[in-house]
This record gives sequence, C-alpha cells and structure tokens, in this order.
Amino acid sequence: MGNGELYPPPTLLEVGVVDQVVRLDRVIFVATQKAELPGSLSQRAFAVTKSNRVLPVKTEILERLKEKEKRFVECWYSGEARSRL
Repeated sequence: MGNGELYPPPTLLEVGVVDQVVRLDRVIFVATQKAELPGSLSQRAFAVTKSNRVLPVKTEILERLKEKEKRFVECWYSGEARSRL
C-alpha cells in the first residue's frame, strides 16, 4: 500500500483502511445511519471524548504561542522590515 495502487474492498477491510464494505444500493442508507449516530449518543460523553482528544493539541499550541508571537513581532517590526514597507 502507499504506491497509488488500487485495492479491492475486501482487502481494504482486512488491512483496516475501511471499517465496513457496503453494497452500492445500501450506501446512502448506511451512511445516513452513521451520520445520525452521534446525535443519538450522550452529548456529555461526546464532549468529554472530544475534550480528551483535543486537549493535548490545544495545550501544545498554547505552550508555544508566546514564543511564536514574540518571533513574529520581532520579525515584522524590526528595523529591516519597517524600512522595506
């Protein structure tokens, strides 16, 4: 995999690229069921799960934000940058 080659659905299912293979005539029905599923689950549980997934990324961004802002300001408000504007 990873070379642009196409694989048959059973192979994709076997290696975990897809979770399910559905007959063409059932695709819309199954997709609609999947799309409606999150709305039927506990919103609190969904929020906790999302927070657990997003929090590490948010924390990493915030930890680096001050330094990135500092570098940005130093670069764009430097004498050299101001003289070129």
